[in-house]
Amino acid sequence: MVGAEKHNKEEEEEEQKQEELAAKMDNVSYQRFPTVRIRDMKDDVMKFELRDTDASVANALRRIMIAEVPTLAIDLVEIETNSSVLNDEFLAHRLGLIPLISDRAMEMRLSRDCDACDGDGRFETVLF
Repeated sequence: MVGAEKHNKEEEEEEQKQEELAAKMDNVSYQRFPTVRIRDMKDDVMKFELRDTDASVANALRRIMIAEVPTLAIDLVEIETNSSVLNDEFLAHRLGLIPLISDRAMEMRLSRDCDACDGDGRFETVLF
């Protein structure tokens, strides 16, 4: 009889834990269940509302979207004559921070992805 009582007590404790878990699920943080409403969608633009979440989820989504947009950047700058007060390295760095958009961005192969390239950055060159 002792074994059956112990088994029933364990079942009651398990049911109580499940009830507590269900009660907690009623008060679940809104972070886990965001809602998205698409306001406008075109070929290259989408407007949407993100609700019932906090800033960390919205920021993570923003960072993912930025990372997935194909862009180019200036990697190698050769300055022949600099008559400004800014040094060459500063100008080259500032030029590298400008994101460039190109229809060919996804087609380009990078020097780091090519075994035949010796890494001099001249595998794909776009002149402006």
